[in-house]
Amino acid sequence: MNAPRPVALSAHTLAALELFANLPPAERDAIAQTMRARRYAPGELVFSQNDGSSDVHFIVSGRARVTYYSGHGKEIAFRELLAGKTFGELAALDAGPRSARVEVIEESIIARLERGDFLALLSRQPQIAFDVMRELACTVRRLSDRVIEFSTIGVRERLHAELLRLAERGETVDNEARIRNCPTHSALATHISTHREAVSRELSALKRAGLLRKEKGVLIITDLARLTDMVVAARRESAAG
Repeated sequence: MNAPRPVALSAHTLAALELFANLPPAERDAIAQTMRARRYAPGELVFSQNDGSSDVHFIVSGRARVTYYSGHGKEIAFRELLAGKTFGELAALDAGPRSARVEVIEESIIARLERGDFLALLSRQPQIAFDVMRELACTVRRLSDRVIEFSTIGVRERLHAELLRLAERGETVDNEARIRNCPTHSALATHISTHREAVSRELSALKRAGLLRKEKGVLIITDLARLTDMVVAARRESAAG
């Protein structure tokens, strides 16, 4: 089997990465010289859970999925990572093992920066250090919401909440959200800690209620406000109970 061929990086390439988008071209070019990138095939692992590596990774193109496996082998999907996103910062910051695994969903180009170079970058670029802290804070909030959902609301309401999260990344026009590249029923099930059949059943119920439809592979939420109200009401009910 041939080794993956490296991909050349430049200041222009790094402009598409959220963490580096606002840096001057000369600084982006200097960073690009310290990074390495290659192509990944669908299904290929970037790193596994408990891996001892500590590089920080950047999705130049494509998509990847972050998942966690419990001691009993149950898979829980945390989130999907889109082009422009950064991942792997935790291991770079605390030198601990990887807390989850990252698997490529579609053909992707992923760049990496060694831990020492990443820490040096944070020292000389306070704005990037602040952006990393802000993103980690958002991750904590997102995971806290997931824990509360798993603990307090049922599968139906968890699916509704997950659809709202997907809608945030989609296209919204006049109270209608269009979700492209929607996860499969099995992938949705791992996101909300249930089984595929339950997801299929609840999606069918939403379609019968007129809240969902599908056109040319695009999942459409037809009444975003109504779905939002349903999620809010479920959370209030669980909190009151």
